[in-house]
Amino acid sequence: MYLILGDGTMPAFAPDDFAAYAERVRSQFETRYAQLAGAEPDPAYPYKVGECQFCHWWKVCVNRRRDDDHVSLVANLERAQGLKLEAAGVSSVAALAISATRQWCRA
Repeated sequence: MYLILGDGTMPAFAPDDFAAYAERVRSQFETRYAQLAGAEPDPAYPYKVGECQFCHWWKVCVNRRRDDDHVSLVANLERAQGLKLEAAGVSSVAALAISATRQWCRA
């Protein structure tokens, strides 16, 4: 197989050299497909991850987070923190602001 580079060169590669990578991609696809097909009750919410910079679907996820006013839009919020907030019933930026306001007013 060949890889066409930006400068027009085409280095050759053996397909077997990419078997592990292909298996990893296939496994990730099958896992995600099973989630979306209903094998798991709720597919994971599309929090931003490092792979987003390589994904063709990044815009769909960004739009969903914005449309949902999702708590993941809070600056410097890590996924683990977002999941804890969601478990506590706070899943939007607005809900977080209301919660924070209530906490502040009690102090």
